[in-house]
Amino acid sequence: VLYLPGDGGDLTCIYEGFLVSENGRPMWKWIAENEDFLQEYHETMEDFISRCFESGYFEEKADALYEMLLPFLEKDPSSFYTPQQFTDAYLAVRKFGMCRAESIRLPQGCEA
Repeated sequence: VLYLPGDGGDLTCIYEGFLVSENGRPMWKWIAENEDFLQEYHETMEDFISRCFESGYFEEKADALYEMLLPFLEKDPSSFYTPQQFTDAYLAVRKFGMCRAESIRLPQGCEA
């Protein structure tokens, strides 16, 4: 579930983001107050998640980048990271991207 920090450090569901103070997220407040903008926001996020993540595009591009960079890292004695550290970081970023995309979907218990 995607959460936004609210006032005082509380976590708020993104679809209840307008509960955050006016000063905290003025653009979200502006979007949430207008039904047309809010609908367009939801449609845009759905399209983004569908085209970039559920289609496999993100994983495909991340994998291609990893495969392209790893051989250079393995040959570079002055690299800042070992190949294993690079692989671990790549896997973490890949997993984070997929989990983040999943979290943007309307979560149970939240109202759009």
